[in-house]
Amino acid sequence: MNMPASFHALSRREKTLLGVLGSVVVIAVCVAVFPRLTTTKRTDLPVDSPPQTVQAPAPVTVVRRELPAGSVKNPFVVPPRYRAFKESVVPGQGGGNSPGPTTAKPAGRVPVLSGIVVAGTARMAILELDGESETLGVGGSFKGYRVVSIADTQVELDGPAGFKVLEIGR
Repeated sequence: MNMPASFHALSRREKTLLGVLGSVVVIAVCVAVFPRLTTTKRTDLPVDSPPQTVQAPAPVTVVRRELPAGSVKNPFVVPPRYRAFKESVVPGQGGGNSPGPTTAKPAGRVPVLSGIVVAGTARMAILELDGESETLGVGGSFKGYRVVSIADTQVELDGPAGFKVLEIGR
């Protein structure tokens, strides 16, 4: 009997049925044979040998040190060369012949909330103002502002500009 010629004589439906049936047979054989291949008998220990003790690993000592505040970099701070600075125009003194627009810091500027870090129940707010940033918990101070509370997406501050609620990125 010529197998390739017989296979080509089958219809598409019969070929598909034959392929599915072959796959089922292969899976059944693997399920029947595989567990027998993976189970091995322990022949390296005598049956009547006493139980052996296993030594526990040596205890690990964890040393924690506080890093100096200046050595820790804030991963959420945008480098100065990528920051978009906002300038405000202040009219010059002496009438209409001023040398041009100048930039000045508005009084009572409020920090920007760059991010909130949550680790378990501890929360830290990352505040940024005038190119400087600080990571603070509740009660911490930055540029005259004190952190009153930290939620998932907002922080409440109390400071020179009064009570403020900051949202991330605003």
